Amino acid sequence: MKAITNRKGGKLNRQYVKYLVASICFSLVFIVLLLIGNVIFDCDTMPSLATIKSYRKAFYSSPVLFAGIVALLFFLLVFLDKHTVGSRRLIPDALRKSFVPAVLLMVCYGIVFISYYPGTWCYDMIQQNRMIAGVEELTGHHPLLHTYLWGLCRWIEGITGGFAKGIAVYSILQIIAFSFALGRVVVCADKVLRNDFVTVLTLFFFLLNPTFALFSFSPTKDVWCTVFFVLALSFICEGKRIPYVVITLLLACMFRNNMIYALVPVAVILFITVAGDRKRIVITSVSVLAGLMLTNAFFFGVLGIPKSDAKEMLSVPIQQIGRAYSEHGDSFTAEERELVDRYIGLDIVGKYNPRISDPLKTTFNNDGFKRDKAGFIRLWAGLGVKYPGTYVTAYLSQYSPYWYVRAKSYEPYTSSPYVEDFIFEDPYYSFERAGLLDPVYNLFHRIAQGSSFILFSRGLPFWICLTALFMSILLKRKTGTAIALVCLFYMLTLFLGPICLARYTLPVLAAAPLMALSVIKRNHNGTEDT
Repeated sequence: MKAITNRKGGKLNRQYVKYLVASICFSLVFIVLLLIGNVIFDCDTMPSLATIKSYRKAFYSSPVLFAGIVALLFFLLVFLDKHTVGSRRLIPDALRKSFVPAVLLMVCYGIVFISYYPGTWCYDMIQQNRMIAGVEELTGHHPLLHTYLWGLCRWIEGITGGFAKGIAVYSILQIIAFSFALGRVVVCADKVLRNDFVTVLTLFFFLLNPTFALFSFSPTKDVWCTVFFVLALSFICEGKRIPYVVITLLLACMFRNNMIYALVPVAVILFITVAGDRKRIVITSVSVLAGLMLTNAFFFGVLGIPKSDAKEMLSVPIQQIGRAYSEHGDSFTAEERELVDRYIGLDIVGKYNPRISDPLKTTFNNDGFKRDKAGFIRLWAGLGVKYPGTYVTAYLSQYSPYWYVRAKSYEPYTSSPYVEDFIFEDPYYSFERAGLLDPVYNLFHRIAQGSSFILFSRGLPFWICLTALFMSILLKRKTGTAIALVCLFYMLTLFLGPICLARYTLPVLAAAPLMALSVIKRNHNGTEDT
């Protein structure tokens, strides 16, 4: 059977005109943000006549790129509107089992892990390890499930007398879970489209992309969030029963607190726009929210574990106030200076970093904020009225790596690598690399430290979401729209965080094949997916 089956088509109609106009609008937005991002990412300033002259090559080449993107989008929309992916089965059924892609991924990621053995460290793990060791108070600043998981690995290391190194135990457990989840995406692609070419392409996406191999054993909560996030989306894509979706979404939220802020608006949008599935949407949403409320009540109520500080939710206003004071501090009134000193401190100029708000948050007065939240809001809003351009620049500059697709994976302002693949010096837990396969280690270490290749751009997942949503809406793919919305709203929650890191975008990158196949998928009558 042919892989591509033609549908009955006709002359150019209104639908094609709509596709062309939509492609032009989408491409125009992309090009404008690309040009703005080119300047603001490199220079930390909005484009001006002087910067435009410095980047004139980019401006001169933009019309050609614009035309190419319009042509590509229009071709894909027309092609997917007129054709459907047919069944092509060449791979033996015995190789279609769930464990086959998972085992292949485990072997691939295991080879890289051996070169790093017994594992790597992560910045967040320093504090989590000290919580487990009892040196710091256990709080909800980091997901408690992840902190307890690390505690379990430390316990195993203790009862074996150090024979089973805790970091190695953790890495192996994570590789198994991560490989299973990504393998489940491959199986989902196989079941939904029943086309071997798409199945193999999905498998190669996970096998050959070094990002997944590096993160497979990186001890960070984002990997575990990715595990349950892609499992939930694969169940949605396959039309699985509600309990599967609820449990996996609940676990994803428990490993990344901001995931719930992505699910709530998506549930509201789908409830309004998708009349046929409202009962399912309500049951799923209420179940996830109820489960999250119960677990939070247990951890923070029954066990009495303190929640994270209020400053963790104030990255954007703190950063904007910091930039305003750094650039216009001399023109601040006495009251404004007093408020800045009360909440942040007046030594902002030396601490302000356009890509990370943590330096300013270290001196943030949480107690003062709790006593007088209105004063902080008044300060932030008042400065925003006086210096709107500064606020816009501060925001766009801080999050430019998330929306500027050509942003390099290495962040020069913060010295942040693409993947934290080294070992921090920690007096409360130490280990040394004893891995084999030095050529493999050297290759992946170079990638982890940063690359200019667009595959490793932190802005790529954002545009994958936007493109998938754009095409799903135009092609009337309701499953694709739902999945793309969840991914996009999750990305938008990252635009309120303290720093742009690749590991934060990992759930969306891993969900890219699901977004793609949801765009391709259609039902039997050829108009809309089921």
